[in-house]
Amino acid sequence: ILDELRMLRSVRHPCVTQFLGITALSASNEIALVLESTHALSLFSYLTSPSKVANVPGPDASERAWVLRQICWVVVHLHTHDPPIVHGSLKDSAIAVECCEPYPKVKLLEFGFAQMRTNSQACTRGGNHWRYRAPELWQAGPRPAPMPAIDIFALGGLMFLLASDKKPFSGIAHDDVFFSVRKGRP
Repeated sequence: ILDELRMLRSVRHPCVTQFLGITALSASNEIALVLESTHALSLFSYLTSPSKVANVPGPDASERAWVLRQICWVVVHLHTHDPPIVHGSLKDSAIAVECCEPYPKVKLLEFGFAQMRTNSQACTRGGNHWRYRAPELWQAGPRPAPMPAIDIFALGGLMFLLASDKKPFSGIAHDDVFFSVRKGRP
């Protein structure tokens, strides 16, 4: 939680969930982050919900392009931060989309695996959902320092989802993806 607190305190962007403070939970002696509230849908739920346009099963191409543009905008913001921030857990459930006029608003969530990039730091073992995980994070052994490429790979999976309404590797079992990637065939 302290890593997430550091990230949220240092990042201000319209597409990042606003950090409001922390609170101590007296019953359990735990600390909780207080973040802005949103009634937004996850990216996948947004894509599969009916569109504001009559008789259209989901958001139209211009709405999808606007969502993608906002996701790219916030990723660029993180990666150009000093020091660069690698979100490390980009996936459809880490992106909230609020239906607004004239276009939807995106909010990036889940900074628990975000890391500021330093050369001496290794990547954490956790993070990205396997459908959005970069190939280098599937390998055995020590992980490289957190690199923006991890987020860029996940961004490709999000682009696939936005274009097709299908999550990456839909219909393929986790183990099949795991062994294919380990053999160098994603």
